[in-house]
Amino acid sequence: MTRSESRFSRSYLAITLTAGLGIAISFVASNVVSRWDRQRIALEFAQRAAYVAVAIQRSVDDGVGFLEHIRAFYEVSPAVDRRQFRGFVSRELADLRSILALQWVPRVPDAERAEYEQAARRDGLPDFEITERAASGAVVRAARRPEYFPVYYSEPHRADNIALGFDLASSPVRRAALEHARDTGLATATARLRLLVEGTEESGVLAVVPIYHGREVPPGVEDRRRQLRGFAMGVFRLAGLIEGSVSESDLRDIDLELVEDTADPTEQLLHRRPAVQSSLGSRLTLARRVDVREFTWRTPLVLGGRHWELRLTPTPTHVVDHLSYHPSILFLGGLVLTAALVAYLVLTLRRAVVLAQAKGALQQEVVVRQCAEETARARLKDSETLLAVSQAIEAKVEPREALRRATRLVVQAVGADTGGLLYFDTVEGRVVPLTGYRVARELLDRVSSRPLPLTEPFFDRMQQLDQPLCATDSQRDPRLQEYPWMRLFPHKSVLILPLRIKEMVRGVVALAWTREAHPITAEELKLAEGMAQQVALGVENFELLEGLEARQRRLEALLEATRQLSTIQPLDSLLQRIAEACGQLLGTTSVGFRLVEGDELVVAGTWGDARELMSATQVKVGERLSGSVAATGESLVVRDLVSDPRVTASHREVVTRLGYNAWLGVPVKVGNAVAGVLGIYTRRQSGFSADDLATASTFAAQAATALENARLYQEVRHAYEQLSLTQEQLTQAQKMEAVGRLAGGVAHDFNNLLTIITGRSVLLRNQVGAAAGSLRHVDLIEKTAQRAAALTKQLLAFSRKQMLQPKVLDLNELVGNVAGMLRRLIGEDIDFLTTLGPNLARVKADPGQLEQVLMNLAVNARDAMPQGGCLTIETANVVLDKSYVARQADVQAGPYVLLAVSDTGVGMDAATRARIFEPFFTTKRPGDGTGLGLATVYGIVKQSSGHIAVYTEVGHGATFKIYLPAVDQPIQPDEEQSPACLATGAETLLLVEDEEELGDLLAEVLATSGYTVLKARDCEDAIRICDEHEGPIHLLLTDVIMPQMSGRELAARVQPRRPTMKVLYMSGYTDSAIVHHGVLDHGIAFLQKPFAPATVTQKVREVLDGSPHLSDVLSAS
Repeated sequence: MTRSESRFSRSYLAITLTAGLGIAISFVASNVVSRWDRQRIALEFAQRAAYVAVAIQRSVDDGVGFLEHIRAFYEVSPAVDRRQFRGFVSRELADLRSILALQWVPRVPDAERAEYEQAARRDGLPDFEITERAASGAVVRAARRPEYFPVYYSEPHRADNIALGFDLASSPVRRAALEHARDTGLATATARLRLLVEGTEESGVLAVVPIYHGREVPPGVEDRRRQLRGFAMGVFRLAGLIEGSVSESDLRDIDLELVEDTADPTEQLLHRRPAVQSSLGSRLTLARRVDVREFTWRTPLVLGGRHWELRLTPTPTHVVDHLSYHPSILFLGGLVLTAALVAYLVLTLRRAVVLAQAKGALQQEVVVRQCAEETARARLKDSETLLAVSQAIEAKVEPREALRRATRLVVQAVGADTGGLLYFDTVEGRVVPLTGYRVARELLDRVSSRPLPLTEPFFDRMQQLDQPLCATDSQRDPRLQEYPWMRLFPHKSVLILPLRIKEMVRGVVALAWTREAHPITAEELKLAEGMAQQVALGVENFELLEGLEARQRRLEALLEATRQLSTIQPLDSLLQRIAEACGQLLGTTSVGFRLVEGDELVVAGTWGDARELMSATQVKVGERLSGSVAATGESLVVRDLVSDPRVTASHREVVTRLGYNAWLGVPVKVGNAVAGVLGIYTRRQSGFSADDLATASTFAAQAATALENARLYQEVRHAYEQLSLTQEQLTQAQKMEAVGRLAGGVAHDFNNLLTIITGRSVLLRNQVGAAAGSLRHVDLIEKTAQRAAALTKQLLAFSRKQMLQPKVLDLNELVGNVAGMLRRLIGEDIDFLTTLGPNLARVKADPGQLEQVLMNLAVNARDAMPQGGCLTIETANVVLDKSYVARQADVQAGPYVLLAVSDTGVGMDAATRARIFEPFFTTKRPGDGTGLGLATVYGIVKQSSGHIAVYTEVGHGATFKIYLPAVDQPIQPDEEQSPACLATGAETLLLVEDEEELGDLLAEVLATSGYTVLKARDCEDAIRICDEHEGPIHLLLTDVIMPQMSGRELAARVQPRRPTMKVLYMSGYTDSAIVHHGVLDHGIAFLQKPFAPATVTQKVREVLDGSPHLSDVLSAS
């Protein structure tokens, strides 16, 4: 078809369209006028319907309003009888045509039910009783319940009204309305129900208004329930709502429906009143085609909080009577005008056809020549563009710059407004914007503000492209609508060119026309594809260069990590550094190092969020991923971490939440043994490459060397620390032992002197009699001697030379016995707490000495808390293991009982802590302390085979922990003390004492008590007396420590001469001759210096009366 023929064909088409348009305009105009006519009819009907609706709503409001009047009547009248109720409501009931009946519903408790029924029967209702409707529908006597709501008064009144006495609470629908009205204090209507009217099934609703005791509605729900008096109720007949509100003429030609929106469609229509229609006559057919639903007028109707909808619809008769003929006239006139216009256009077109055919032939020849010239020029331009892109790629510049130039040429060649090159980094799983040309600044900011994951749907689609994506209308192209990326910048047309390298799409060149749509021709597309191939070569060059640079950086990082790990450092920091260096080396954010300990792998170092990923701190060798690497000694790569069966459910949940995809486990070997496992996580979709595995393995070898060096360093350092600690403890023990020997020697000599002083003071008291002046001096001498004796006792306790009386005891019982005394000792301003461990093991010790320990520690604690504080005594079963014993030179491993005394006082510094157990060392002011309190504690604990440790800081109080060995023996009961007997006698005694003054005193005391005393100056003299004395010698009283030989050796020497002679030892302190660890050998009688004369005579008498003979003692020992 020629161009002229085509043009005339279009002209004929235009004529046809003109005819159709005329007909359409006529039809539309007729419909518009018809619609206006219907709108007029709808408006007129709406005015009429609104009048009807307002009348009905007013009738309803009047009914509910009168119920409120009844409530007011009851509020001012405490007691209303049936006559008063009838008189009040009868005047208004005739005017309330919508209400069938007005009723009073009292609240009747079960206890008052009979009273109410009797009152109603006396009031003219002989058969009155509270009733309910049975399942069969019959009205029966109501079952018992806590309270009833019967209809008590009803107007108009009929004695046979079955509603009288009916309990509204027995019906769920009625009860729901009562409860809502009671709790809200507002008028409430029920749903539609069948009214209790004899002989009819008429439907209606009940409206109730609550009436309370008093004139005000109680404020709270509970108050309303408690003060409820009853309800004023109106019975509304649904038909009466309509018929009693408007006249029959107002409802002519109106179909009326009352609807409630409920869940059950069958219950939505409450009432329907069909309209009375006028006769249609000849317009019956037209009326049948009228859809009256479009004229339906809806309005809400409210009754007692229940919202209904009143629907008023005109009848077809009403609509047809009000329609006009204007639409038909307008449509016929439009058809006539359209026919005339079409006839004129046809005649004019025929004259122009001949002229157009001649002109078309000439123009066709001109167009053919122009097309040939344009095609030649386009091919030359395309060749030049491809050459320019190739030269840009091959230029000796940095690859990014070469790609930038090539991208600019591609954008300019196809005439695009903007463009960019996106590189797909499959190793890191991200998209890298390499270059751009005329890219908007806001788009650059959004692209560079966060990493672009390669897994996003848009980029995933781009990787699947097998040909360019060309969208001339990109805003409506369905291939681009689902991607949010396409909404980041304005565009009209889009061309996306995939860059293929080795059959894989490694990037795209995206071109966009932003000002106006651009139809992309086949020639442009072919040119763009050729340029994309050249750009792909540039991207390949970029990848090669990036790979070389990455390997160089990784090698440098490996060398730096090796240098850092080669330095000597503690094991804990080394393990942390290994994890950190590995993460930085492999470019990941999560690395964990598990150390082999026995048959388990323990988390020892983490980097990034590995601590959260490695929630299981201990893993068995052979279990899970790390255990598998430790068991096999081989590296393990898990490319799909989430689906691996060795991953537990909890671990899989953490991995999924943190977005990790792959895991690499590398063994760290020292020799052939696996010392640990490096666990490396990555979020890269490609997981770990072969280069990653090789790098991690090389790093693991360096880490193994560093780990072995750290272990050797730690062992050497530990050995050095143990040696230093042992030397320090040995020095301290030697120092304490030397001081102890000195204190013991001083106490021995001092006790001899104190014995003389004490004895002579007693003898002096007996000589001076009752002379008051002399007795004062004697008392002062005795008190001073007692103070000195206490001081020597503390010295002996420190030097561990005192006599002990150990027994098996319970520390909890001992603490309980002494607690009262300690409370009085520390004062009221210090809190005293005890924490006694359950099932405490038993210990063997001297209870008196342990009480002394607690008293000394409590006094020290009291003095350390001048402003008050808290003293705590704690007991517990403990086991001192080898690691603790290794740090203490004088402690054996095993079970112990802990006795801890803690205070919240001023604490001690390190210098004070080092000297607290030295005798006579004190931090108190002169005169406030002797410096022997803690020294005594130290001696008692050591003599009891125990151990004492101190933990203190300045300003944070102090804790003394005493460890006594646990024993598996029964508790020993306390021995009963025998009453003192008369300390006199007539036996012969051999007295051996190297201290002459003391010997004289003892000889005088014993002689005064009736004994014959043979006094020896030393051991040799004693042997001589035994040989020369002809009579019996009943008792040997000898000092233990003497220059020539000990008392024990003397007894052994004289035993063959006097086998029946008994022996009593005495000494200022004990040694190994008769005492071991403070405990007397079996059968030994001993007298501790200093002592009083009465003590000597009592002990001599006791030995003579009960102790075994010397031969028995020596044989037993």
